[in-house]
Amino acid sequence: MLNFTELIVKFLEKLDNVEKKSPHTLIAYSNDLKQTFIDPDKMSLENLESTVSKHLRTLSPLAPATRGRKIATLKKFYHFLKEEGWVEQLHPLLISPKKNQKLPHFLTVDEALAVLKSFDQPLLDKEKRRQLRQRILFLLLYGAGLRVSEACNLTWQSVNLSRRELRILGKGQKERVISFPILLLKNLATLRETQHQKYIWGDAPLQTRTAYNDIRHCGKCAGLSQQIHPHALRHSFATHLLNDGADLRIIQEMLGHSSLSATERYTHVTLNQLSQTLENFHPLGKKTAG
Repeated sequence: MLNFTELIVKFLEKLDNVEKKSPHTLIAYSNDLKQTFIDPDKMSLENLESTVSKHLRTLSPLAPATRGRKIATLKKFYHFLKEEGWVEQLHPLLISPKKNQKLPHFLTVDEALAVLKSFDQPLLDKEKRRQLRQRILFLLLYGAGLRVSEACNLTWQSVNLSRRELRILGKGQKERVISFPILLLKNLATLRETQHQKYIWGDAPLQTRTAYNDIRHCGKCAGLSQQIHPHALRHSFATHLLNDGADLRIIQEMLGHSSLSATERYTHVTLNQLSQTLENFHPLGKKTAG
């Protein structure tokens, strides 16, 4: 029989080799299990349930999202043990807390256009290359709906200028092909004239911190009242497409969502807008004196 440390190693190997989880996900799972089973060499399947019960009682002060992630890790580990025949059932207390559904933050169309217009301001020569980088980053996120990690790691090999296509390897090693707008094509073509390294940003991927700073700078230059971040631009991409009548399943493919339910949260934004419009403009929605 494998000892408990070996069971954890086998579990992580399955996540890596079979489910193709990202390195960040593997580290998160590993850390969660280390916090649960502080001394795995002294663990056994006989005291598994009591150890997990004791650990679960320590999670209550944590934020719901953090607590939910740690419980999800333990549930997945239990499923692995059950599939391998080490346990017969899941721990009875492994019930994920219900998370409040947060509507994604997004820009209005006018705000997005204001950012694009801000790129037209005259600049010194030494600032033009930085602005081109920021403009392309903005267009990859808002114009093509890329995740910030996908934009930061984009290579020229994944860019087809003649077909206006990006070949993106997203979460779970799932590949998708995205058509991108002409404005992004013009800027990528300008960059390609002088940039022939592996990544569109140079010899190495763009740092995520740099990407966040660039997008915040774009919002500031456009005079937006709130700070913006890369995720807001991806949300805006999906929301504006949906508001203009794009099919939800097509948006799902463009975003690289594995399930339609992940994309359906954008319908809540549209429904909220519809409700507000009815209240403001429909005769039965207007608040009138009795």
